[in-house]
Amino acid sequence: MPLPDATKDKRIYQLLKNIDLGNLTFSEFQTAAQSVFAEPEAEDTLRRIVLVNLARMSVAGDWAGLTSAGGGGSGYGVLRPQTTSGTFDGFEVCSMAPWGVAASSYSPTAAAAYPQGYPFVSPKSGDVARIEVYCSTASASSTVKVAIYAQDETTHMPSTMLGYVDLDSSSTGTIAATSFTGGTPTLVAGTQYWIVQARGSASYGSFRGVGEDARLGLGMASDPTNGPNCQANFVGDWNAANPVDNVGTLSQYVSGDALRVLLKWA
Repeated sequence: MPLPDATKDKRIYQLLKNIDLGNLTFSEFQTAAQSVFAEPEAEDTLRRIVLVNLARMSVAGDWAGLTSAGGGGSGYGVLRPQTTSGTFDGFEVCSMAPWGVAASSYSPTAAAAYPQGYPFVSPKSGDVARIEVYCSTASASSTVKVAIYAQDETTHMPSTMLGYVDLDSSSTGTIAATSFTGGTPTLVAGTQYWIVQARGSASYGSFRGVGEDARLGLGMASDPTNGPNCQANFVGDWNAANPVDNVGTLSQYVSGDALRVLLKWA
C-alpha cells in the first residue's frame, strides 16, 4: 500500500504493459526504470519498480542480481579506479578484469578469417562513442570489423548485436571509428558483453594484440591437456556478410592472440 501522501503514478506499468513477465528481459525493465528520478514525487513509482522486478525474477526463476551489480544473471562486482584522467580516457578490453591481462609486450595479430569473440565486463555505463585499434602491418584495401554483443542470459554467449565498426587497415598506426552500424552500443557498468572481430575484406592487416600465452582462458576444454582456449570461434564470413544477432554457430573454443580493442565513452 502506498503511503497516504505518496502521489499515485502508474508510469512503470504503462511503459511495460505490452510485455508479459515471461518475456520481460532485465535490459527492457532497466530501460523503463531508468526514466524515473529518485525523488519524493516518485515514491509510489519506486515501489512499483521494485514490485515489477521481483515479479519478473519470480517468473523467470532467476534471482541472480538481486543483491549484486547488474541483474538478469549477467552482473559482476568489478570495481574500477577513477574512470578517466586526462588522456587516459579509454578502456582496453584485453587488459580488464576478470578476463583481461596486463601483458608487458604486444603480439602482432592477423585479422581473424572468421568471427572470434571473447567476453568483457563493462567498466562504465552509457553510449560507446569510439573504438580504436592499432594497425602494425597495413594491407591495401583491407578492413577489420569489430562488433559488440549483449550476452544471452541463459547460454552466456553473444546474442543481440549492439553495433559494429568497419576499420580501415590500409595504413599503420592508431585507427578509430566513431560511427556505428546497427546502432550505438549502450552498455551497463558491471555487465558482461562480448567483443567479436573478423576481417571485413579478402586482404588483411596485422594489429597489436595480446599473445595467447599471456591470456586468461574461458575455462572450456576437451581434456586436461587442451587449452588455454581463450576465445570462441564462430562459423561466418564477414567478408561477405555484416555482423548479425547471435553471431553464428559456435565452431570451437581455441587459443590464439586477441586483438587489443580500446573503448571510449561519450
